[in-house]
Amino acid sequence: MRRLEEEVQQIDELIATISEIARQTNMLALNANIEASRSAGGNDDEGFAAVAQEVKTLSEDVAEAADEAEERLEAIRDRTERSAAEVEGTSAEIEDAGRKVQEAVDALEEITDLAGDTNVGVQEISAATQQQAASTQEVVAMVDDAATISEET
Repeated sequence: MRRLEEEVQQIDELIATISEIARQTNMLALNANIEASRSAGGNDDEGFAAVAQEVKTLSEDVAEAADEAEERLEAIRDRTERSAAEVEGTSAEIEDAGRKVQEAVDALEEITDLAGDTNVGVQEISAATQQQAASTQEVVAMVDDAATISEET
């Protein structure tokens, strides 16, 4: 994007140059008309020839500046197209990453649900183990009582 800005600045400079050349060409054209008018009355073709040569030189300069401006515009078009393609590619990658993040979130939610179910199962097993321990203690107490009665008997 910075390159594009630089190219636009350079095009602005070229346009300023073209405008200045156009202004000078207009002035030379006026001078050429004046010289042509003077030549019509006399035989002084040197002044007109000099002005004509300057107009020709400026025209060539304008053509070169216009060609350079066209080349820079083409470079800007190419960079713009590449930038647009990169932005599209980046957008697709971002969308893909977004889908993957959502899949990860969904998987984590499922893991959380399974962990909750596992926790409930562990609590149920713990409660059953405590009940078995209490029952075992009752059985031990009964066996102790039976042993005591058996000894007394």
